[in-house]
Amino acid sequence: MQQRAKTRLFPLHLAPIDEFFRLDDREEYPMAFTSHLKFSGEIQKDAFQEALVVALSRHPLLRSLIKPAKAGKPCWVSAGDLLPKVYWGKVGDKIEFESHERIDLTQEVGLRVWVHVDDDRSEVLLQFHHACCDGTGAYRFIGDLLAEYGLRTAFDDADLPVVELCDSDLLKQRRGKMAGSAISGSKWSSTRRALEHGFAVFFRKIAPISVPSRTAVANSIPVSTEALEYPGIVRKVFDKSKYKALRDAASSVGAMFNDLLLAEMFVAMRDWNRKCGNSSRQRLRIMMPNDLRGKDEITMPAANMTAYTFITRSSDECDNQPALLRSLRDETLNIKRDQSGKRFVDAIMLGKNVPGLIKFLLGRKRCLASVILSNVGDPSRRFLARFPREGGRVRCGNVRLERISGVPPLRPLSRATVSIVTYGREFAINVRCDPKTFTLDDANEFLELFASRLARHVPEVKPVPEVPVAAEVSAS
Repeated sequence: MQQRAKTRLFPLHLAPIDEFFRLDDREEYPMAFTSHLKFSGEIQKDAFQEALVVALSRHPLLRSLIKPAKAGKPCWVSAGDLLPKVYWGKVGDKIEFESHERIDLTQEVGLRVWVHVDDDRSEVLLQFHHACCDGTGAYRFIGDLLAEYGLRTAFDDADLPVVELCDSDLLKQRRGKMAGSAISGSKWSSTRRALEHGFAVFFRKIAPISVPSRTAVANSIPVSTEALEYPGIVRKVFDKSKYKALRDAASSVGAMFNDLLLAEMFVAMRDWNRKCGNSSRQRLRIMMPNDLRGKDEITMPAANMTAYTFITRSSDECDNQPALLRSLRDETLNIKRDQSGKRFVDAIMLGKNVPGLIKFLLGRKRCLASVILSNVGDPSRRFLARFPREGGRVRCGNVRLERISGVPPLRPLSRATVSIVTYGREFAINVRCDPKTFTLDDANEFLELFASRLARHVPEVKPVPEVPVAAEVSAS
């Protein structure tokens, strides 16, 4: 049977969520996120560079620019021979930029790579522009990159990664797939819900997490301890027994692990703000990325198929923690059942009908969310490629992937962005705080506050008292 010929992809209109992330990009708060990979073994430069080129060939938006094209509107266009910049160094080297942190998609593709290698260990940091892809899309690409590298460096007789091909034609169908109007009844009812959702997101007053009192806010210069260097992620690890205890604690009240994360983050935000002197009643909000991929989009190349879900509670509601957890459990069940995450996409699609409206809304000095929280799960399960594993960790040729971390982008007044990553039979809390207002100590303090809330659900294991061993009595 003859395979259907691929149709031309470029120029390609930006999906509404791509345009939203493009407009939300700014020098002070770039709309970009990172994935930080740590390996045992030394990455080979030539093999990595070859693998990068081959992997990029399957992910068109990561080798594209945004230029005026169809009807003079911004479109994805081919970047030709332009490739991501790869910076090589040694483990421990500082991450530096040639010009600035922000990626200008009119001049460079939406991916930068740093590879640091030392004695029997390596690190890879990838920076993605969010207009190009979301977290799942990034992991689709990372899986391909590691598989191609593994094929080039595998030991003799070793099991090899298996690459699964992407379908670039799926990139043309994202607009309709992400819209809620396809599943929410009449056009008027979906429009009304989108308007209500847009008003709640952009016009309700939300309290950010407070700036630590010892930080110099006026000129955004930290005055205590070490500054947060890029990417500035602090991390706390829970082993598999503690992870199981947390899942059991959520299950005991009919909730999911994600509901427990939300509940404890709300309480942590309330406690943090009170600690910083803000004891008045506040409206707090968590923004969660919501993956809209269905079974038909599994083989889509790196792209955005994400929406945002906004969950709001008053600080007073955090006082009754069992009731808070139950209410969050019920709300997240409704979100899954009604696919209400699509309302955000509907809202920005409506906003595009009014020229300049989205840009105006994003330019207002308003806090859209107190904290951004993403429960990633196991990123390696989002790879399309399949890998041999050792001790639950991915083997890719001459290196083994030991750790994966990363967080969603920071936004103005959303001073902390958090991801929960499960890998290698443990889970880790990754936190990045606003480096303009938080120091390294501040970020660690916020992390510890959230982690200590979760640790309350892990029962303490009391040490077993030693039983004295009776002295042997020799027979006479």
